[in-house]
Amino acid sequence: MNEVYISGNRLIPDFKKIIGRGGEAEIFDIGSGKALKLFKTLDHPDFENLSYEKIGARERLAIHQEKLKVFPDNLPDRVIAPEILATDKSGHKIIGYTMRLVAGEILLRYADKIFRQNGVTNDSLIKIFLDLYGTVDAIHKKNVVIGDFNDLNVLVDGKSAYIIDADSFQFGKFLCNMFSQKFVDPILCDPSTQGLTLAKPHNQNSDWYAFAVML
Repeated sequence: MNEVYISGNRLIPDFKKIIGRGGEAEIFDIGSGKALKLFKTLDHPDFENLSYEKIGARERLAIHQEKLKVFPDNLPDRVIAPEILATDKSGHKIIGYTMRLVAGEILLRYADKIFRQNGVTNDSLIKIFLDLYGTVDAIHKKNVVIGDFNDLNVLVDGKSAYIIDADSFQFGKFLCNMFSQKFVDPILCDPSTQGLTLAKPHNQNSDWYAFAVML
């Protein structure tokens, strides 16, 4: 992707300012306290000779065309939610979005004893997890589910815990198909496959699916 458009303004992503990479997107620091999450398109080098990954990318992009337009706007401040949608030159195809840029450590670091010994007290840990609990509780009260809830999707700044990767949240008819192997509920997986694969619910409003994925 050579260029994107944000509120009609052309932006060429600077690959020297990538601050995060994942299987489905790359994140850029675009200044003024903002970041750009740019979804990988089918022609991305990471998908070369990987037909299965291309199919997944095509499906995600198709869902985002509708999902991001109706993303809940009443979530807690600790959720790093989509702000301005980024499009291609036509202005019609959504290829990413801007969001607040939060500087912090991933929650995974707090499982490291050596890291905690560097000034992380038990009292501060309690405050971090109470802060996270309050955010999760508030999200659930908005009828939104954190489908892919894991220690890489939480950033800790001081004693505040911010939830990122919000575009994978589950709400309304939009189910969460993303998961992390260490955290996925086995009930959600298809036992007939060799690898970890989510089983398809009987219908989009399946109560067992929504209950099991809610962490």
